[in-house]
This record gives sequence, structure tokens and C-alpha cells, in this order.
Amino acid sequence: MRGNNEVNIFHACTNELSNGYGYDLGVGSGSGGFTIIDAGYCEHNAKGGIFISNNQKTKIRDVYFNLQNRSSAIVLGGTVGPNYSNPSVSVEGCRVLGSASGSASKFIEELGPSSINCQYADNTLEDNACNMYGTAQKSINLRRKGRLCHIVNARSITQIGASGAPDGWTLGGQGNVSLVASVSPYVSGFAASISNSNRLIFQRITAPASSLVRVTVWARCSGSQARASLQVWSLGFDKQYKAVSSSSAASVPLELHLTPSERSNSGTAFLLVLMNAGFGDEAQFNDVEIEDMSA
Repeated sequence: MRGNNEVNIFHACTNELSNGYGYDLGVGSGSGGFTIIDAGYCEHNAKGGIFISNNQKTKIRDVYFNLQNRSSAIVLGGTVGPNYSNPSVSVEGCRVLGSASGSASKFIEELGPSSINCQYADNTLEDNACNMYGTAQKSINLRRKGRLCHIVNARSITQIGASGAPDGWTLGGQGNVSLVASVSPYVSGFAASISNSNRLIFQRITAPASSLVRVTVWARCSGSQARASLQVWSLGFDKQYKAVSSSSAASVPLELHLTPSERSNSGTAFLLVLMNAGFGDEAQFNDVEIEDMSA
């Protein structure tokens, strides 16, 4: 598809043995969209089953993907820009046969930070290995996403204990923790404000060993020397799994995903850390959520 190619229906079609993609919905200029791929079969297409770029409101449903060539089923690239609301693609009710040779095959793959994101629900891995959602980190799992666990005193920070840490958290490093107005647009109340370099609060989180875990927190920095950092560590702080940070003076969401293979021995527990990793001023946090993106 090239140019403004819109309103297409593919019903019960088969795509097999292509040197490229089974369906190439990559619009080179303008925007395509309103395409429906309904039922059918995709197998052994060299680059992937379906490529989607610059397409608004694309629907994929009831397609059987055979990923024996270890390429992805659905590849998301490009962007339709700010005039169209995300997610732009929906994927529902598909069946996937993974790769017997390994887990390199992916059900949904986002090529980069500007990729279209999508919403997906009720898709099934039939057999063999496949990374179902781990490479679609911006996309939304409609009916298989749920809050994984309750984070004590994390949406609105309501108390600061005698130790200087909000109740439910452990205090570490040097500096002070105090209360400020919420930095989340979705939660009223208060946030924890962490001062000085390497001051942090943390708590232990338990999650199923098989879960792809999504961690989000809203944060802001009160001055140029603060850096708000969201981190996940192994128990005992002997290994940092992942970290993401911001020095923004505006409220921003910090987000990371933790796969089972990224945890030590696929452990069920890890440490969630909120830290001021800058040289001063204050890093402020609240509205912490942990979600299960895989089950």
C-alpha cells in the first residue's frame, strides 16, 4: 500500500512463502487505514506476517499465524502522527504456532519508539516457543492485563514515618523524604519528595515467575540537579535489572517492563526503588502501579 490507501477488507486469505511480508500495509506517504484482516492463515513469510505503518484503525482478527520461520506475526512501524488517537491497531482472537527452534519468533513486534502501538485481546499461543507480548511494550493488553499487586502507600503518599520514609517503604541512602502535592494527573493527594544524591525508598514486590511485569510511576524534578529514577533490583541489591529516569520539571510517567528471563533465576520477588539519582534538589514520585501484561 502506498499513498492514502484506505478501506480494504481481506477475508479468509492465505499468505505463505513470501520473500517480504504476507501483508504489507506500510504506507509510504500520507496515511492509510480502516483495513480489516479477518480470518485466514499466515506462514513462513520472510520478514513477517503483517507489516503496518501509517495506518489508522486497522483490525486483525481470527488469523492463524504459523511462525516456523521465527519471524514476527505482526510488525508495527512508523506513526500516523498526533492527529490520530492511539492505539491505531487492534488484534483479537488470533492463534499462534510458535517456533520449535527457539523463542526468537514474536507475535507482536514494535520496531522502535515511534512505532504505532496497538490494543490486543484473547490471543492464544497454541504450541512451541513465542514471545507473545514482550516486544510490544507500548501496546495495550485489553483483557489479559490486570493490576498485579498492591503497592503499599504508593498512589497517594499519605504518611511520612518517623524514619523519614512513607509507610510501607524502606528508607535508604542520605537525604530527606517529605510530602509534596501529587505529581500525577490521575491521583490527588501527595507525593514523596526525595532530596539529595542517592536518597531512595524501596519495597519488596512479589510477582509470578512467568509474568511480564509493567511498572509505572509519575515523577517530576523540582530543580535542575534532581534526577527521578525508577529502578528494579534483585533482592539484596546485588543486581540491577532495569532503570529509567527523567530530569523533567514537568510531571512525566516513568515506565519499564521486566520479563521473566530478566529476573535472577526467574525469581518471583524483586525490589522496586524510587531514587533521586541527581546531585540535589528534589525528585518527587507517586501513583505507582505494577501490572501483569502476560496473563
